[in-house]
Amino acid sequence: MQAIVQQLSPVECVQLAAYYAALPTSIERAQADPVPLGERLYRGGDLRKGIPACLACHGPAGLGNPSAGFPRLSGQYAAYVAAQLKAFRSGEHKDGWQMMTLLTQTMTDE
Repeated sequence: MQAIVQQLSPVECVQLAAYYAALPTSIERAQADPVPLGERLYRGGDLRKGIPACLACHGPAGLGNPSAGFPRLSGQYAAYVAAQLKAFRSGEHKDGWQMMTLLTQTMTDE
């Protein structure tokens, strides 16, 4: 993707961004069963396992903190979030600070 974007003019970049911004969005709903545990981890973490509350970095509404490099989680597909957490845990996906790699080490698939 980077090779393609490098060939775009500044005007084309603005036009492309406007196109994507105008597309309709949809929010996937997670399955009901795991939601209470996920919400508990998101809001309060798990002190026993050394997992801080996700909202500390990603915000109470999951909107992220772009200036600090913490992405938005709200509106992401549940399957995508689960896959990313597993990829961090396995070391397949790395972040610059290794923060998510370390935080996911004590997490289970559940």
